[in-house]
Amino acid sequence: MALALAASAVPAVDAQAGLSRDAERMRSLQHIDAALRAYHQEKGQLPSHVPDSFAGGWETSTDGQFLEELVVTGYLDHPVLDPLNDGDHHLRYACYPAGTEGAEQPFYVLAVTALESDQVPFAVEARQGDRDWAEEYPLALLGP
Repeated sequence: MALALAASAVPAVDAQAGLSRDAERMRSLQHIDAALRAYHQEKGQLPSHVPDSFAGGWETSTDGQFLEELVVTGYLDHPVLDPLNDGDHHLRYACYPAGTEGAEQPFYVLAVTALESDQVPFAVEARQGDRDWAEEYPLALLGP
């Protein structure tokens, strides 16, 4: 009987842990977004991104150098990564030049590749021109 109760509690614990990691993903995205905006405000440009050909040109948190420029210049105290930071769950960053999707200024996109729950922590439109990254990723932010 005790074994059956313990086994039934495991999915609930796993679900709660996934919700907690999703909330951490949201905070991480907002923390990086604030650092990118501060960098842009002070330097007048966006940090370059190191494209990963295996990730469609995105810089990913799985490569060990995710947004390193923000750490080196002091806008982040340490690299901010996804709680699992694996092939399915990671963060992405791309910087696009003016003219992309009709943008007048360069812009960046920050994205979370996957959530562990069906509860999206926040909803935001991440649209530039005809493209909405929020349709491609469960969490996405555009800036500046």
